[in-house]
Amino acid sequence: MSNATMMAARNLLRAAAGLLVICLVAGAQAQENYPSRKNVTLIVTYSAGATDTTARMFVPYFSEKLGQKVVVENVPGASGNLGYAAGMRAAPDGYTIVFAVQGLASNPALFGDAPYDPIKSFVPVTVVANLYQMLVASPAVPFNNLTELIALARKRPGELTYAETGGSARFAMEVLIGMAGNMKLTNVTFKGGGESLNAVLGGHVNMLWDSVSQMGAHVQAGRLKPIAWAGAKRNKQFPNVPTVGESVPGYEYGGWFGLIVPAGTPRPIVDRIRTAAVAALQVPELQRKLEEGGNEVVGSTSEEFAALIQKEVVRYQQLTKQMGISR
Repeated sequence: MSNATMMAARNLLRAAAGLLVICLVAGAQAQENYPSRKNVTLIVTYSAGATDTTARMFVPYFSEKLGQKVVVENVPGASGNLGYAAGMRAAPDGYTIVFAVQGLASNPALFGDAPYDPIKSFVPVTVVANLYQMLVASPAVPFNNLTELIALARKRPGELTYAETGGSARFAMEVLIGMAGNMKLTNVTFKGGGESLNAVLGGHVNMLWDSVSQMGAHVQAGRLKPIAWAGAKRNKQFPNVPTVGESVPGYEYGGWFGLIVPAGTPRPIVDRIRTAAVAALQVPELQRKLEEGGNEVVGSTSEEFAALIQKEVVRYQQLTKQMGISR
């Protein structure tokens, strides 16, 4: 190799090394300055409904603690799969966060063709809150409690309908059907909780699972009939509503809201997002709002959230097989 060639090679290596240093420095500065260059997008995987309501309740406090404006972007469809796919494809720079729900873990088992991997496609940040739902029905239905509902469903298989948006809401009913035994209900799928709620309010569908934040006022006003609470204990706001377990022993079904970011997001940015989220969840006003909506405020570590997702993925796969839930 000639001296000229060797010199050119050395210069090329120096240039490449310099470029690498510049990139590393720029990347470190971007992480250190996060968030500073633009608004942060929070993807909500459903349209109007309990998930959207809770996310928008959380955002103002989260924005304040993060020090940057957070903008909600609804990406509904396919039981949340479209929103998760959009979040998965986003740049892993902390400027796109997904407001995840339990469907993140249940959709692959329920549908079999989810466009994302709930464990590999995202980095869990924190569980915002746990929630339990209430089974409510149109006032026109000829049953007033779960025992009467089960008896009627056995007598008239397939005639009673329930609204659902996929994911955990569908699982909640499918597990109930499986545990109650010998009963058949017909599901009617909607894109978001708002649409499903309106269908029941309008008497077009008989019943649905939903959160207190979404339909509590309708129950109190008599526009919806409370049937049963999914948690292990009765809800403080509706102490006269029995739990499902009081009629179907052993039944308890909960859900959660959490923040996730695309795989590859640097750990310092993940930690910054979590710190801001947990700080927001410590604000008494937000805690009160979330609890009034039937939520239990959490603020977990990233590792705890990751363990929860992994556990739930396995759980839903097992439930799908045990209950014969079709994909």
